[in-house]
Amino acid sequence: MDDQQTQAESYRNALRVFCYRMLASLRKADEVANDTICLVGSQPDDLSAGNMLEDLLFRQAVRACLMETAASPRRTLPALLSSPADPAREPAPPCRSDAWLEPFPDEWVPDGESGESARYGARESISLTLIAALQTIPTVARAAHILVDICSLQTDRAAKVVGVDRVRCRRLLNEARREMERTYDARLGRQEPPPQDRSMELSMRYLYPWETADLAAFLERLTETVVWQMPPSPSWFRGRESLRNWAGRNVLTDDARGRWHLLPRRSNGQLAFGLYQLHPSTATYHAHSLQILRFAGELVSEIISFVDTTLFPFYGLLSEYTFQGYNNWRGPITSAGRKGG
Repeated sequence: MDDQQTQAESYRNALRVFCYRMLASLRKADEVANDTICLVGSQPDDLSAGNMLEDLLFRQAVRACLMETAASPRRTLPALLSSPADPAREPAPPCRSDAWLEPFPDEWVPDGESGESARYGARESISLTLIAALQTIPTVARAAHILVDICSLQTDRAAKVVGVDRVRCRRLLNEARREMERTYDARLGRQEPPPQDRSMELSMRYLYPWETADLAAFLERLTETVVWQMPPSPSWFRGRESLRNWAGRNVLTDDARGRWHLLPRRSNGQLAFGLYQLHPSTATYHAHSLQILRFAGELVSEIISFVDTTLFPFYGLLSEYTFQGYNNWRGPITSAGRKGG
């Protein structure tokens, strides 16, 4: 790998997160970032002067994202499309996977990515709520808004990257900012994640009721108006009593002690968990879903369960493993080991 390819590679995470904000898809963002690095890094021209390499990388990423959005539906979340489901009924079957937002691991966000002029906090800028709001902005205006208002590029430089003149870039920015005021500030509501120094405590408070099947303790950790979404199913529930009904019958039942095991992660600036389910006849836990939590103070105000085990490798999570402890919390597991995923 020559020096230019090496330099291009150093922008991988910056390209991933830019493309994620554009496309709302973890997998598509990773693909576009990889293709962009291969294409630009292999060019024979010397791009070492100034910002030439970085600008060309992002210019190519913008083009690829515009082509991708033209060929794909706008991604969103179930709660932004329909009314809450009846918790007494089974959730609706999954819809097409490209209809929904995907999560994004915090480990892929570059340090110090947002400058002082950014309109959003570092963790807020990858929150699922903000990503959903960005998808409502027309694509060229979306690119300009991300570059200027999140990545803190100067307007003149952003205009060149997007491929428009300075006047049009300012119009695009105004258009995007008005849409974000309507959708993000007014409709969805800005909400900062909890302080990172509380992460361990809040994780344990949420994890324990799952692993002990303590429905009452689980409900105590939720706000009165908590929302639970489950893409790719379009169904979602609202309210603590709805979750008492549904989770009490389907998830945290009387015989569920030891059925679930959670491994903490961070995603979209929030606490997240890889949720595993115990196989009934073995000591093996199988990947089930990736949960991302949103908080109001110390209580969980939203749970988004991405029921898609193909996301697990992006978070360093195995597809299955043997828990070295007690099988179903009733007796010792005699065999221990891990199986890769």
